[in-house]
Amino acid sequence: MRIISLYTCFSPFLYLCAANNAERMRITVKSDTLSLLRECESGAKTAVSAINEVVGRVNDEKLRECLRESRDEHARCERRCGEIMSAYDENSSPSVMPAISKSMSWLKTNFTLDVKPGDKTVAALMTDGCDMGIKSLSSYLNEFEDADREVKSIARRMLDDEKHLHEVLEGYL
Repeated sequence: MRIISLYTCFSPFLYLCAANNAERMRITVKSDTLSLLRECESGAKTAVSAINEVVGRVNDEKLRECLRESRDEHARCERRCGEIMSAYDENSSPSVMPAISKSMSWLKTNFTLDVKPGDKTVAALMTDGCDMGIKSLSSYLNEFEDADREVKSIARRMLDDEKHLHEVLEGYL
């Protein structure tokens, strides 16, 4: 009588389980990567739009330059996210800021600056935006923890930029 080991009996099953787990992991990484990319691209686009809305109404040259640098960094991140997204998914298209969100942001910004113009008001508006960006990016980094390392690096760079801008803006409040 021949004794058959459990490993021999179950090895095809174990192989299939391992293959399925590896495939599931690849799908999760791709899904988390694309989700984080979309959120970063959308956030960067929102930041660029918000900064463009206020930068012309800033009096202090240092503040204006700081806002421009932040806008340019967000624009670089937005472009890089688009490039990576295209590499992952040929059918992807750049995110579009919803018209209602853009309109509401424009109304709030312009109404607030018309009522109370000045660098202090710009700093207050932009600080609120930085707070939203910090919360959102931190949340997305936790939620999409299986995302690609490079994409998480972009999100962290954006998070650092939000924190830096927030610190600078505190001096104008």
